[in-house]
Amino acid sequence: MMPSNSTPTPSSPDTSHRADWRAASLDGNSESNQLPLSYMRGAWKRSTGSPELEWKFSSDFSACVFLCVFVNCLVFLASAISEPFQFQSLSVRDRNFHQRAKLMQHRLSEYRLGMPFEVEEATQFVFQNTRHVERREVTFLENWIQWTLGQFYSPALEVQDTARLMRGGFASCSQRAQILKSLAESAGHRCRFVGLEGHVVLEIEVDGVWKLADPDYGVAYDFDLEAVQSPDRERDIRQKLRAMNWRGRNVENYIEIVQSANDNRRLQIGSPLSPRLYLFEQICRWLVLLTPIPFIVVLKAIGFRFN
Repeated sequence: MMPSNSTPTPSSPDTSHRADWRAASLDGNSESNQLPLSYMRGAWKRSTGSPELEWKFSSDFSACVFLCVFVNCLVFLASAISEPFQFQSLSVRDRNFHQRAKLMQHRLSEYRLGMPFEVEEATQFVFQNTRHVERREVTFLENWIQWTLGQFYSPALEVQDTARLMRGGFASCSQRAQILKSLAESAGHRCRFVGLEGHVVLEIEVDGVWKLADPDYGVAYDFDLEAVQSPDRERDIRQKLRAMNWRGRNVENYIEIVQSANDNRRLQIGSPLSPRLYLFEQICRWLVLLTPIPFIVVLKAIGFRFN
């Protein structure tokens, strides 16, 4: 009797999946010549060396999506809770910005659906549903990235996004003109900003005729800037202002503004007031949505595992 070897004989590897593949390859059908699923799964595990990595990519992607949604929901909730406290110093009428925002959004939808657009009526609509401020700036909770960068470059704080201006209800002369521009463009009219001496108005094309509109003062004309600045039109302007209960020095100051020829400039049709700052605002808007991704990268770098 032969003595048994003290060294155990290694067990033969499981080749059942190979046998299945060879048996399948004998079939003439081309569809059966494919590797069986069990063989491919085993090859994947042998190549990676860790079965836990099989669904690692899908789990990490799910974690990214979940954290993005979760963080942005927290920011939105914090903004909604703190919003009433930001305007406690305002009058009761001015605090009703939520209803005014819904009204402006509804009007925007109506113009898109074919509601007739009248320059004077739309100008009065923006004038009555917004309140004048020197400059409407983005808040920390609205976009913390834009707000942080704006601490180093103050013009970056200015809001040009129409939806955000409507939600806030407060705007400067240029921002009120931006709201009116969005309303007119939704009705299919071309618009362009006009910069006067320290003031911004809007020109709207209606049936081939450019009409000047000033939503910051609630005034609209049936002619363009050149006609407004003509001395022959001064009497018409005074009559319009008096019809709006303007009196005394206010009339003289306004005529001096619109008829000034210093530093007047027309922008291109459809152009934002500041194209670079508008693009910067839109980029910051998307960066906020992708905020959790850098944190995920840092966690991955220090060895954190999601699966």
